[in-house]
Amino acid sequence: RNENLDIKNNFLNLFNCIKELSKMYKGKIIVSTHPGFIARLKKYKKLANFSKIVTSLKPLSFTDYINLQKNSELIISDSGTLMEETAILNTNSIMIRNSHERPEGMDTGTLIVSGLNKNNLAESINLLKISKEKKDIPIDYLVKDFSKKIPKIILSYFGYIKFFNKKS
Repeated sequence: RNENLDIKNNFLNLFNCIKELSKMYKGKIIVSTHPGFIARLKKYKKLANFSKIVTSLKPLSFTDYINLQKNSELIISDSGTLMEETAILNTNSIMIRNSHERPEGMDTGTLIVSGLNKNNLAESINLLKISKEKKDIPIDYLVKDFSKKIPKIILSYFGYIKFFNKKS
């Protein structure tokens, strides 16, 4: 496998999905652009086309990103924390990953995992446009005093981590 080819194909697929969605839905598209994303746009000579389609922002602080999510009609992201944010903020979200580590959110239908496929994205958007129900928050996200439990959990695994690091 050629990893560089996979990266290029994924990037171009993402770009084409955004381009198609902008044609289909005519809404304002805001992309928080990682510097690496902008570098690839320049490399593949897509920057001019991209800037016609979307409002490009520099990477946002977590607080600004949450504020943007709260005030968006729809979030499309590959963020690892999107499941929790969607449930807690009650937003419409689509995760463009092929896999994730949050089965508890899938069990409650928190968001749609579409992968990076323009047909799946279009169907997901259409479903979310007609579906306005309040999200069920997974029970795992409602734990009280979580910050007090984290140090205990970490310390409980500390011995295992030291054990595995010695074997490496």
